[in-house]
Amino acid sequence: MTNTMTNITDTPQPCVPCTHTSPSIIQLLKSLSLPNILQKNMKIEADNNARSTKTLNNTLDPAGHPQPGSEVASLITIDPEDLT
Repeated sequence: MTNTMTNITDTPQPCVPCTHTSPSIIQLLKSLSLPNILQKNMKIEADNNARSTKTLNNTLDPAGHPQPGSEVASLITIDPEDLT
């Protein structure tokens, strides 16, 4: 459904990757230690929760919260070999 006043659609737009954008970045992420990946994933998860809360507040009270949260970020993938 489209809002004719602002021309905003209700369907989510596809996410444009912002971290896994080149082979060198992918290799850097793969080279992180497991504790570092877990720490970064916890930060990403906390940021995602804040974005979701912002979107919820915007949905419940658009006048009081005019900006919805941005799309959530993907967690860094953990290689199964790192778990052994």
